[in-house]
Amino acid sequence: MESLVGTVIDNYRISQVLGKGGMGIVYKAKDMNLDRDVALKMMDAMIARDQSFLKRFQSEAKALAKLYNQNIVTVFALRETEFGLFIVMEFVEGGTLADRLSSGEQIPLHTTFNIFKQILSALDHAHKVGIIHRDIKPSNIMLTGQDVVKVTDFGLAKIQQPSAVTMTVGTGGTLFYMSPEQVRGLANVDHRGDIYSLGMTLYETLAGRLPFSHDTDFSLRQAIVEGNIPPPDRFKPDLSKDLVKIVMKSIEKDPVKRYQNAAEMWDALDGVRVKEEVGMERTIVDDGKRVKSAKWKPVAYLVALGALVAASYWAIPQLIPPSAPTLTISSIPVGANVFLNGRTVGVTPLDGYEVSSGTATLRVTQPGFYPKDTSLFIADGEHPNIFITLGKVSVTTTLTIRTSPTGAIVLVDGEVVGVTPMDSYSITAGSVALRVEREGYSPRDTNFVIDEGENPTVTLTLNQIQSPSVATLILRVLPSGSISVDGTMKSADGNQAQTVDVTAGVRRVLFKHPEYGAKEVPVVLEPNQTKRITCYFESYISV
Repeated sequence: MESLVGTVIDNYRISQVLGKGGMGIVYKAKDMNLDRDVALKMMDAMIARDQSFLKRFQSEAKALAKLYNQNIVTVFALRETEFGLFIVMEFVEGGTLADRLSSGEQIPLHTTFNIFKQILSALDHAHKVGIIHRDIKPSNIMLTGQDVVKVTDFGLAKIQQPSAVTMTVGTGGTLFYMSPEQVRGLANVDHRGDIYSLGMTLYETLAGRLPFSHDTDFSLRQAIVEGNIPPPDRFKPDLSKDLVKIVMKSIEKDPVKRYQNAAEMWDALDGVRVKEEVGMERTIVDDGKRVKSAKWKPVAYLVALGALVAASYWAIPQLIPPSAPTLTISSIPVGANVFLNGRTVGVTPLDGYEVSSGTATLRVTQPGFYPKDTSLFIADGEHPNIFITLGKVSVTTTLTIRTSPTGAIVLVDGEVVGVTPMDSYSITAGSVALRVEREGYSPRDTNFVIDEGENPTVTLTLNQIQSPSVATLILRVLPSGSISVDGTMKSADGNQAQTVDVTAGVRRVLFKHPEYGAKEVPVVLEPNQTKRITCYFESYISV
């Protein structure tokens, strides 16, 4: 596909290529109406010419536009232009989880928990509204500089040609992360296929590699469907047994044996996260091999340890002072501002922030969300872990709508709200499905997101519906016979003149007589032209 950098399409000025994939090219562009950066996913021309694909794509794009989650790349609009079909999406500044893994960086465990918590939040939201990703893999997980997750390409695997769903590029593509039911091409693949793909992504993140070492797609497919997948601690021995169990359950071959939804998988991960943070399990590693794994026995060890510390404290208090308390705070969404006793102390996730013992007031805020206030008592040596979910504020803004020509009916989210031009229409910030209709013109649909504080103006040009050009034929046949135009019978008895209205252009008139045969006459007609044709059949008599 030829590069469109520097081109203006609709109201989008394209500035650079962001990437290329099996379905087309992704560009960075500027939305000149709303003055913001967007990503344009331009569909490959070969795919876009398939009418069945277009129908599925348009239907799915409308569903995707209804997804509104802070961890899912937002779809703003679908456009059909002279350059082809493209999706307008949220532009995310950053790289992908695949980039992070390919760099060889060992992602800290607490960061891994934070990343997968956000991915599971995205999946949970999508699954609840009936949308399945079908292509979860590290390259579809965007990460900002603050490790905020944005899952991209939601639902696009569903609308590809059925044969394309299971295709790969060599053995390094989507196939590694596909569930057994996807590889087998089953028709009833559901949201648990996403759980498998995420489990395989978690496997790679924890172990630093995937479990497969196969040279061909056939052997890889066989391993996914029938083979035994080694646990991730074979490649990274210091992984806790509980974490390994979560990975292996998520990639069970039978969907019934996996986690049945995203929330269930997060509950399991969150339990291990807490356990890891308080040191309930430890592993001793020697020369890269696990030689000892010891579980703390909470009751016995903590009682003994408490007695030892108490005795030591009273005996030599100057040598073992109580540890300074710390506070760990997580939130949805991440990046919220944290205030302690009225003073800003950072943004979430905030790990191990040292505080003074006693009563404290905690306030967590994020623009566009209701603030959360709470009071807590922190004792010496305590390290509380607090998780807060902020409720989104419904913010009212205004929308101005212009059409050419004016006088079009405006529908917002399926409801009629007025006629253009419309100035300062009050609307809640968020996802908007806009449709304008006018008699004699093709309707226009557009989906976009209004951010808080925006008061956008949307201008749409309507295309007039062209009426077909009409011409007239006056037809007669002698002796009487039948008359057909372009294969359609117009008269069984053409002895009397027949007037026929047809579309201008080349028409084929067929005259038939039961004894004298048939004659076909091609007729070229200009718009609004009238032509009279009489067909005479001749017979000969031998004397």
